[in-house]
Amino acid sequence: MRGVFQSLPQEFVKSEAAPMSKIPAPQVQRKEEFQERLDEERPSVEQYKRSEPKVGRNDPCPCGKVDSKTGKPLKYKKCCYPKYE
Repeated sequence: MRGVFQSLPQEFVKSEAAPMSKIPAPQVQRKEEFQERLDEERPSVEQYKRSEPKVGRNDPCPCGKVDSKTGKPLKYKKCCYPKYE
């Protein structure tokens, strides 16, 4: 009975690997040096500031629509919010 690897050419079975001394060693950097380099390359970004406060779902709609039955302003979730879903 022949083994599984007997059908392979011998050059694949017994190929020699490169000695470990020929593989270049990785460059080790200190964490501080790496962080400094990242800070230099990274562009500065400012945080977005809203000009008006965010409208909540239960707040009155900013469009100003009024419910015809009650005369009260419509909630944002009943008026303009479904447009953005």
